[in-house]
Amino acid sequence: MCVADDGIDLTAILSQCTNLTHLRYCAPDLKNIEIDSASCISGTSKLISLQLITSSISFDNFASRLRYATQIQMLVLCECEPDVMDALNQYAGPDLEYLHINPNLDCIFPPFVDVEYTVRGGGGLSTVIANKMDTHALDKLIAMLVNRAQSSLQHLHITTIPAAHAAFPGINSVHFGALRTLFWGGITPSLGFAVAVVIRESPCLEELTLQDCEVVDAEMLSALSGLKRLEKLAIIRATDIDHTHLARFFLAHGELMHASPLNEFELVGCSSVLVPDTLSALSTVLTLRRLGLGIQGKDQRVSVAEMDQFLTRLSKNACALESVTLTSLNIVTDTGLLKLGEAEGLIEVVLTNLPRITNQGVHRFVDACSSLRSVRIEQCPLVLDNALADLEKKLLQRAMKYM
Repeated sequence: MCVADDGIDLTAILSQCTNLTHLRYCAPDLKNIEIDSASCISGTSKLISLQLITSSISFDNFASRLRYATQIQMLVLCECEPDVMDALNQYAGPDLEYLHINPNLDCIFPPFVDVEYTVRGGGGLSTVIANKMDTHALDKLIAMLVNRAQSSLQHLHITTIPAAHAAFPGINSVHFGALRTLFWGGITPSLGFAVAVVIRESPCLEELTLQDCEVVDAEMLSALSGLKRLEKLAIIRATDIDHTHLARFFLAHGELMHASPLNEFELVGCSSVLVPDTLSALSTVLTLRRLGLGIQGKDQRVSVAEMDQFLTRLSKNACALESVTLTSLNIVTDTGLLKLGEAEGLIEVVLTNLPRITNQGVHRFVDACSSLRSVRIEQCPLVLDNALADLEKKLLQRAMKYM
């Protein structure tokens, strides 16, 4: 059921629709909803999915409804005050598996534009997506997760507001033994320690994304060394990175050779985040299947020759390489692109805002890479539309040949 009329009382719906299992309630707020009537029917609801799309949710106007819906499995809550985390900690039933706080909405009605995860069941809180976390909310969220989800949490997606910093009084008690996917956006220097602890205490982590980072420091990167199952690492819109520790991370995976689990890496950030030592270490990782590099800014610290050398080593060493994305790199030339074309098994390439590659360069690249099936080229001023049309025709003919 979807209700988008603030004149309809939420408690009345819950008390009268006794067989209701899914409810999306859209209203300006919950403040005027009668609370006492919910307490008298506590525990009788069959509701398993509740989405509250409102302008404000506080402890007082939420706790009674949570006590009423003891079988709830999925909760979506808009514009939560920090003390809502206390209500969840105290009153959410044991069946709660999916919690989405402050979803990013295109409008008051879903679909949400956040990442979504599938609820697979099995008991315990397994998926938490929490956006727009301030200092107080972040502390309470971590405390709730420590109390309720240390053995069940599989997916954690957090974004913080720019001014957020947290004391994390319970951070030393963190251990997420089942966590497989971690996304943390809005990382300030004051949050670095907490992020490092969560990474270090999540030994089964398979996918890690750090986004909108003022700094990715040595402590955070050192924590990666204990992750024996990490398959995907993405560092997006980073301002600064500890290059030494990032290089050590790649070299350690290079030493594992084909036993390394790492198969996907993406780095997008200011020009300072990409340096020759990082590229040299990255080229030793033999198990990479997908690679994305992008720089925001003109003052790049890698020379053309160093990028050519990296692409040469990458094409020779990364024998599993299937997909490469290069964005806003004025150090990528036709020569480097041709070196990349020597990679056996390369299937997909995305080239965006590369001012030095030309019509001739991309044609030679496609001819050299016989396994290539898809090339997307955008905002490359020296690659003309007629060349793009010719490339599409060539790739189509190649695909038809191998059908």
